[in-house]
Amino acid sequence: MKPAFSDYVRAAFNARPTGVFVPPNWIGLGVFGFLGVLNPGFWIIGLGCELAYLGWLGTHPRFQRLVDGRRLLDERRRWQERLYDLLRRLPQEDQQRYRALQSRCESIIDQQAGAAAVPAGVQEQSEGLARLMWIYLGLLPTRESIKKIMHESASSQEDASQQEIDQIEARIGKLQQRLKQPAVGEDLRKSLTGQIEILQQERPPRSLYSWRRSSRALSNRSTCCGSKRCCPPIRKSSRNASIKSPPRWVGPTSGYAISRRSMARWKIWSPNRRLSLSLGERNPNELSTTRLGRTDARPFQIRIGRPISHSWKYFRCRAY
Repeated sequence: MKPAFSDYVRAAFNARPTGVFVPPNWIGLGVFGFLGVLNPGFWIIGLGCELAYLGWLGTHPRFQRLVDGRRLLDERRRWQERLYDLLRRLPQEDQQRYRALQSRCESIIDQQAGAAAVPAGVQEQSEGLARLMWIYLGLLPTRESIKKIMHESASSQEDASQQEIDQIEARIGKLQQRLKQPAVGEDLRKSLTGQIEILQQERPPRSLYSWRRSSRALSNRSTCCGSKRCCPPIRKSSRNASIKSPPRWVGPTSGYAISRRSMARWKIWSPNRRLSLSLGERNPNELSTTRLGRTDARPFQIRIGRPISHSWKYFRCRAY
């Protein structure tokens, strides 16, 4: 925004050359004010000289360019302070991302400015890149806020599921206490036993949530560490026995699949998405995935892991 004429007049009133501590205009006003005490006519002369001085200096092109330059420097300094303040609030990873974008934009401008024939529109392009960097910097705090909200939401969902498991276990405990009473009849005993079996089938194992928490850490890794604790080797087993430990993976884990033995529907819990999987009848690797009612063509590789309970099985899986 271009300064108004009043801004130039105000700057001319307080203008002082380099190395002078007091503006010359103030010295002239003091001299004419002191002489006006002796003779009031000097006040009129001083007023005319002041108006002529302000009008001449305020309309001088060189002085106006000087005022414009100082104004731009002040605005740039304020923007730099605001920029540094925003960068300090960001985590180290986001700061590195912004600096990488900044260095890339600066290299583009330097390449065009250092060419033999400077193309037209370099100034407009540099302004556009500066706006791009500012927009990107404004989106980084938004991204961090969304990540915090998603993390809090996932934690609250796990807490709610854990409370549901505790309630089911409490109901199972009460029913088992009633079964231990000697006065319970045969029909009531069968009814209580059936209720306990239904509740046990509805209750997912507690280890599911620890597996879901570990899957978040594994999903952020590009390669497996190869340690026995993280990726233990597959042990040999008989035909009817299950694999005692999960297989070794060369890549990040996408999630875990869970299924009832009596159901053909599979569900997969992933750190970033939740998919429903249908196993093929002959080949378990032939899967049709469904995501939000639409077909997703990305296949998933399933490996059978150790069964957690009698009626549930968990499977490690990843996209390939």
